[in-house]
Amino acid sequence: FIPAIFVVAFGSSFKDTAFFVRHRDMVFPFALCYVFFMLENWFFNSLAYEGAGIRLLFLAPVGFRQVRLGKILFQAAATLVNVLFLWIFVRWTLGSPGSWIGAATLVASIYALLVNLAAGNIISVYFPVRREFGFGNFRRGRAQGGMGALAGLAIDIGLVATGALVFLVGKLLDRMGLAVLIFLALAAAAAVGYALSLRATDHIALARREALIQELCQPETAT
Repeated sequence: FIPAIFVVAFGSSFKDTAFFVRHRDMVFPFALCYVFFMLENWFFNSLAYEGAGIRLLFLAPVGFRQVRLGKILFQAAATLVNVLFLWIFVRWTLGSPGSWIGAATLVASIYALLVNLAAGNIISVYFPVRREFGFGNFRRGRAQGGMGALAGLAIDIGLVATGALVFLVGKLLDRMGLAVLIFLALAAAAAVGYALSLRATDHIALARREALIQELCQPETAT
């Protein structure tokens, strides 16, 4: 709920400034970027808290794809609930962003979610970093380091740049419906990528089984 609380706490202070008066309808898309940066660890290091339990996942009578699907269902539900609460708080604090911008932002969130889930299927297996479950680890922010963190950051920056470009085109042409269509096309492409990455999960996890067990069973390193 941190992104929604952030909007409530600071939205009232800035809603009368020149920038917000001029771009009030874009607050929802801006806040959405913050949501995905906040939730990045869930996507790109989703095995972080398995610890020694990773062995049981390989011994369980299900494919690793089902394990990932269970995590994905939770991640997707939590993200979409966060986006919904954010939309409610933006409307409550700063007013409606407009039907077309609201629709474009919601479709953009689905596109961003699918990209993050697709990338998370691969990055979580190739670059896992163990973390102990506890409030201090969440408060620290990024639960990943090295190549996994760089890959996740690059993906999020790419998503922000793509989204900004689509919204800019829609604003310049005064056709936010066009932005909705573009995001729908991007979401469809991301869905294909997600399906392909999920299909490869079993093979990649089995091929990297020893590396996963070694990384996730060792004590957490200080960061």
